[in-house]
Amino acid sequence: AMGIEFLTSINRSGSLRSLALRDVGDQCLLYSGLFPGRARRRLVRVSYYVNIGKSAYQSLSECSKQSNSGLFATLSDKFVSLMDILQAMRETHQENRILDPILAEEIWHDTGSEHALHTLQQFTVSTGMPIPSHDQSEKKH
Repeated sequence: AMGIEFLTSINRSGSLRSLALRDVGDQCLLYSGLFPGRARRRLVRVSYYVNIGKSAYQSLSECSKQSNSGLFATLSDKFVSLMDILQAMRETHQENRILDPILAEEIWHDTGSEHALHTLQQFTVSTGMPIPSHDQSEKKH
């Protein structure tokens, strides 16, 4: 559904295009950061939301003649870091991790997420499974 919203947004013009692209980027950031399990329930990967959100913000930065075009370029560039922050914030308010080992591996592999890697390393401590450290892992993105 977000892919269709993104394509619809791209085909709009003027302020409607800007508002729609911003909404798509914001929704993708919230879904990937606060509700990553939603992707699994929708039978897509979290990277689906990440890629669409980054593209929406990047498109907005390129078509925006406003002074905030730099803000949207930064949101696109730092999307994964912002997703990581949202995931970490959500975990501080609940006792469970929002990423299980499989979802954490998927997100880390697809996006290079530091939070997902940290989550995998925490499972390493508790299960004894080898997960690469920051130095051993190849930077994905």
